[in-house]
Amino acid sequence: MNQHFKKPAFLINVLLAIAAFLISFGFINYYVDQDQGKPATKQLKFNTEIWKLKLAPDTSLSLAHFVKQQLPSNKIILIVDAGCSTCINTLSKWNDLIKDKHLDSEKIIIFGYDSTFAKLKFIASQMSNMKSAFVLDPDYRFGSLNEITQDSNNKILLVDKDYNVIAVGNPFLNIDLLDIYIKTLSE
Repeated sequence: MNQHFKKPAFLINVLLAIAAFLISFGFINYYVDQDQGKPATKQLKFNTEIWKLKLAPDTSLSLAHFVKQQLPSNKIILIVDAGCSTCINTLSKWNDLIKDKHLDSEKIIIFGYDSTFAKLKFIASQMSNMKSAFVLDPDYRFGSLNEITQDSNNKILLVDKDYNVIAVGNPFLNIDLLDIYIKTLSE
């Protein structure tokens, strides 16, 4: 009698495994670029208004000029509401991580919205370990152009040298991302 109950359980497990495989296979195909046969990536968008955004504290420096000075490499982009205590706390965590792990904070570009130059300059001065570019984006142009909502938790992006998105998410909320971000800043 035990054998009679084992067969249906075995069949159910097999069917569940097949269903999981098909679902997984379909999910992977959904995100694959059919022309290239490799995972599709989202490339961040920039327009003339974004490239003209100025850096704090040096308002004579535009984002376009700053990027031209950098060597091509992976970067981390943070989009920060300068009026949000949680966002400022996240910046503080980045500041501490950079100090503790001796990381290259120059690979971080911070877009500050809901801000003024004075406010963003003050925030930058409080982040002594972050030698990052603080870009004033008071109207949230960068986030809007790239369809990142202001209430999104995914305003931290790892991008390659061509601004293709590699990873998205807060490493202080998703520990799996922490090693990826640390590796990027260590290279």
